[in-house]
Order: sequence, then C-alpha cells, then structure tokens
Amino acid sequence: MLDTLIRIEIPLTPAWRIGVTRPGVLLVGVLTGLWLAAFYSGNNLLYLCGAMLSALALTSIWQGVRLLKTVPPLAAAFPSSTEAGESYVLRAPLQHTVLSIGMVDVLWSGDDVDLPLQLRLEQEPLLTGRLRAEKRSLIHLHRQRLTTEAPLGLWRISRFRDEPRAWAVLPKAVVWAEAYSGGAQHTKYFEGDELRDLRAYVPGDALSRIHWRKAALEVNQWSVKQFEQHEHTGEARRLRVDLRLPQSAAEGSFEVLLGRAWYWVEAHLRGGEKRLEIVLGQQQFELTSVEQRSAFFMALAGASPQTLPPAGQNGLLLSLVEGP
Repeated sequence: MLDTLIRIEIPLTPAWRIGVTRPGVLLVGVLTGLWLAAFYSGNNLLYLCGAMLSALALTSIWQGVRLLKTVPPLAAAFPSSTEAGESYVLRAPLQHTVLSIGMVDVLWSGDDVDLPLQLRLEQEPLLTGRLRAEKRSLIHLHRQRLTTEAPLGLWRISRFRDEPRAWAVLPKAVVWAEAYSGGAQHTKYFEGDELRDLRAYVPGDALSRIHWRKAALEVNQWSVKQFEQHEHTGEARRLRVDLRLPQSAAEGSFEVLLGRAWYWVEAHLRGGEKRLEIVLGQQQFELTSVEQRSAFFMALAGASPQTLPPAGQNGLLLSLVEGP
C-alpha cells in the first residue's frame, strides 16, 4: 500500500504536480491521527502539535515550489554535439544566481528520447548527466520535467516547462589516409615545435636546446636541436562531400562517408587550422566561427542521401560515386 501511495501524483495545474514520499506518507498519517485525536478530545496541546506539524508540511511545499521556480534555463549548458556510440559526461556550471538550495531531477524529452539529468542548485549551479546515443541523428529536445523533494524530503513536486534544444549526434569518426591532403601548404624553417635536425653548438645557444643525451655520448661535441613549423598559405583547406548514394553502395557506406568527413574536420580543428571550408551536399560552411560550426554539426547529424552533386569545384572531393 505504501508503494502505491508514493506513485500517486495529484495535478495542481497543467504545469504542476505533487506527490508524497515515504517519509511524507508517515507524516500525513501522523497528522491525520493527531487532528482526529485533537478534535475528539479538545486538547489544546494536540491542537498546537497539529498546527506546528501542518505548518512545517505546508512550508516545505512552498519551499519546493519556490526552488523549482528559480531553476535557470539549461539549454546553454547542454552540449551542441556528441559522437555516436561514445559516452559524454556532462558537468556544466550555470552562470546564474539562485535563491534556494537543493537537488532537482531533470527529465528532458523529445523525439522519442527521455534524457535524465541532475541539477544541483547551490552558490554555483551545476548540471550533470551522462549522454549517449548509438546512432547518428539530430534530436530535438522540447519539454522538461523538473522534480525535487527538497527541502525535507516529504513531497515530490514536479514542474513542466518547454525549453527547445537541438542535440546533434555526429557519426563515428572514420580514419582515412588522405585526411590531410588536398590543402596548399609549404614548409618554412623557423622557430616552431617540431624537431627537424641537429647542428653543432656555438657559444650563446640556449642550454635548453642542447641534446643532452647525445652530449653524454659525445663529450667533445655538443649538438643543438633545431625546430621547424609549417607555414600555410592564405588558401583555406576545403572538403567537398558528395551526398549521392549509388544503388550499388554497400549497407552502411553512407555512414562511413559522413564519418570520414567528420574525421577530416575534427583532425584539422584539433591541429589548429584557422581556415576550414566544407561543402556538405549543397550546403557550404566556413568553420571559422562557433555559429558556423554549430550549423555544420546540425547539418551533418541530420544529413540524408541526395540526388545532386556537391556544390563548388575546388577542394578535396569525398564521394561514393565513381566518375564525374
């Protein structure tokens, strides 16, 4: 009977619901017996005890409602993209001042997905959770259910609100050998962080550049490390992804194509490339700003086979179609 009671939720308004916890059931039982005894006996002490416990119960409801009303928007703390098949541990602080302290369970729903998260409201609110999606997709989250048992753990209060957020699940990266080809670059030897060769030590060289391991073997001749750095031309690296899918293509080849495109972008972004362009079917993105990257992530997560060849002419072509 206790398990049945704690599953009951009473709708207060379309956006609010209330239920009881196990301690709450016990408190309701005690209050019921206390008030019945007070009415039956007319004992002023029982009236006083009943009034104090009732005030405590009602105050805890008011505090719980007040806590849920102060929950800040969560969309800004949610990642714009994750990778299919990979777990993403979310720990995002929120830049928001809260008046109440407590724990809030968040259930964010949309597109047949129920995403459980947890919000810790304190001096610096923190949104935590574990995100994982097995397949590439563009998921639109819409409705949130905020639930708390704060402050006393007597009531389970829920609030429903709408907050849209697009979640891009990117394809699993597929490594390919030509990922770094197709870009114009030449090498100019000047101070960098990649070891090129060694030269003889001359007075005035920094001691940190001396190859001490080699100096220990050749005491009479010290060697100094020389470094190089690649200097790119002003041309941006460009990749054109052909989204046409031939009838003879193997199952899963389209996902492999998108995985290679994602690996190309990820590898160059991680390598510090400042100018990247990618053509995804008929859409072109210059990945120089956060907005453009976010738009590309959404387009890649929701990409589907097309009938037209990719736009543009120049750049590295990634395609499943043989010939022009």
